[in-house]
Amino acid sequence: MLTMKQWRKARDITQEEMAKRLNVHINTYQKWEQKPEKISIANAIKITQVLDVPMNEISFTNEVRG
Repeated sequence: MLTMKQWRKARDITQEEMAKRLNVHINTYQKWEQKPEKISIANAIKITQVLDVPMNEISFTNEVRG
């Protein structure tokens, strides 16, 4: 299981592009990557849709799980 930051990089998407796709300010997105446990369920769903990754494949913590 990868973090959302790792998935974003694997998809070759910048933080700025993610923010635009999610319709949030870049600072908001950067905070989400720093503290993903604070992301709402609704926004987590949007992130999984943008990254095209199932919810159970993204770790919404900063820990990578194997």
